[in-house]
Amino acid sequence: MKTTTSRRGPLLVGVALATAFAPAIAASATQADRVGPLPGDQGPSFEIVGAPPHGNELVELFVYERPDQAAVGAARPRRFPPRTERLKVDLRLRDMPRTGVRVHFEVVTESGPLATADGLVTIDRLESLGVASMEFDLIPRSGVFADGRYQLRLFMNEAPVALLNWSVGAP
Repeated sequence: MKTTTSRRGPLLVGVALATAFAPAIAASATQADRVGPLPGDQGPSFEIVGAPPHGNELVELFVYERPDQAAVGAARPRRFPPRTERLKVDLRLRDMPRTGVRVHFEVVTESGPLATADGLVTIDRLESLGVASMEFDLIPRSGVFADGRYQLRLFMNEAPVALLNWSVGAP
């Protein structure tokens, strides 16, 4: 099962999911004050900070640049090269999210929120792993990720659920 969705509406690819499955999915930066020091690639990669709603179970959350970095057993990168233009965020859940579960994230830097451009969301059931994967394009509006530390804050139904830390550029 695979669905590709832009933040403007669904585009079904391959075998369509039941029409009842239509989660509202958004990824954006919010207006916040200066954030301050972030752990980047020196801190924990993935931290659960709250329980997902409706019995959803988080299995993995990671960011990657190339498809081979998302493969089973691949080392998950924590630092990306300078002038990286695009990353992908992969959220893996034990099962497909229930109807009506809203997934939202914001990305912050040490100087504040990262403005992101629209991208695609791909939802897929990875049968061999027994998980559902939601992949989000992560594209900075500036065209490239500035060198520095980043933190993704994941929300489900507006409740904070997880943090993801990484860095771009030289250590």
